[in-house]
Amino acid sequence: MPVKTRFLLLISLSVACLLAAMLLTLQQIRAYEESLGRFPHGSRIAGVPVGSLDSQAAAERLAQVYTRTPVELRYKGSPIHLDPLAAGLNIDLDTIIAGAEESLAPPYWSGFWDFLWNRVPEPVEAGLNCSVDENMLRDYFQEQIISRYTSPPTAALAVIGDTLYIPGQPGETVDIDQAVKDLQAAMCSPNERVVELHSEMTEALPPQFEQLEASLRSLALGSGYGGLIELYFQDLETGREINFAYYSREEIAPGVAFTAASTIKIPVMVSAYKVIEGEMPAGLRKSMELMIDLSDNGSTDDVMQQVLDQNLAPIQVTHDMQALGLQNTFLAGFFYPGAPLLDRYETPANQRTDISTDPDIYNQTTASDMGRLLAGIQRCADSGSGPLVEVFGSQMTQAKCQDMVELLLKNRKGVLIEAGLPEGSPLAHKYGWTTDFVDGLMHTASDAAIVYTPGGNFVLTVYLYDQVQLPWDPAQRLVAYLTTSAYNFYNLNR
Repeated sequence: MPVKTRFLLLISLSVACLLAAMLLTLQQIRAYEESLGRFPHGSRIAGVPVGSLDSQAAAERLAQVYTRTPVELRYKGSPIHLDPLAAGLNIDLDTIIAGAEESLAPPYWSGFWDFLWNRVPEPVEAGLNCSVDENMLRDYFQEQIISRYTSPPTAALAVIGDTLYIPGQPGETVDIDQAVKDLQAAMCSPNERVVELHSEMTEALPPQFEQLEASLRSLALGSGYGGLIELYFQDLETGREINFAYYSREEIAPGVAFTAASTIKIPVMVSAYKVIEGEMPAGLRKSMELMIDLSDNGSTDDVMQQVLDQNLAPIQVTHDMQALGLQNTFLAGFFYPGAPLLDRYETPANQRTDISTDPDIYNQTTASDMGRLLAGIQRCADSGSGPLVEVFGSQMTQAKCQDMVELLLKNRKGVLIEAGLPEGSPLAHKYGWTTDFVDGLMHTASDAAIVYTPGGNFVLTVYLYDQVQLPWDPAQRLVAYLTTSAYNFYNLNR
């Protein structure tokens, strides 16, 4: 073969090889560039396998796992599906994918060289940026799960017009805090997305405080008593109060001035104990017991004159009550016949123009004043704190308050508040009623008590007035019913 021909063949072969190499290179470049947009085999983003997927497909797979696949609650063996986004899942898939893509962009030619030599890229591992709005999850859980699938216990209800309460029903409760914690973990997990929801049987709930007020009001309105009544109630654990007044079965504003009668001896007792130091003399102790237990007026004068002042003791009692913020309570003279009026007191209660009980100018109070004074005595007796200690300082000690409670516990007559309690129930109280000097009839009656029960303790004061004549039997029954309702409120399941 001629040299020239051989040379042309060689040139042609070389060109063909070069073209083939170029074509092969272009094919490899194209294959390499196609691989640049895909995650290497074995890659995982947020715990989800994304090997060989491009960014869009990877984002779609993550969305399928985290936002479109519901979390499954299992309650009593039945599945309940929870929508993650509606339940507060916060997950930015675009940011997660973009962060993972940063590892897919090595220097072009070095990456191509690795591709040519079939060097497998390192798998991409990217974590999960996931959070759950706890408030949103709690609301969703309460509205969509608890309210639909569980039966919470119900509270007892007052029988309107009676002293009884209809017991509530037992139910099921779920540990919401634990459920929320488990759900947060499940919503941010690619595979552990099942939560077992556990419930416990719970006892029926006691009646709510509003049920007690409804009961007391219904009894006051529905009884055979049609005169004036004001009631004050305080829960000694929570301090919650009830205070209302009715006249001829029509509601009026509370804070009516009543003749305090013998309930004024509670303020006298407080003022006396405030100034007594050391052990009480036997004679003074006896007078104090007669003052509280028998409402003996002579003994009351004796206590004031021995301990406070021969002539102005009632004024001191009044000043003490005013210092405690009891602006409607005063004592303006001694109890002995013909005792002079030491001062005239105008109070917010006795200056009302809408209602009057023609209260005694010598001693007056309101149901709330006397109730709050008793609550203060009990708080002092329990913990050595409260208004008596705050106002009187070291003059009023826990031991003194406990002694006052002991005196009031001995006052037993079996009527009014005491009549509404189970026999033998402890109560620290002082009753009071008066007969008019002119017509000899009873117009006012009252009872102020700290009542102790197995289910809780409370203060109850009831003041009654009738301009013509207080009907004792209906009034007495009403106070007893009111007390029974309060007692049942605290002791329904006992």
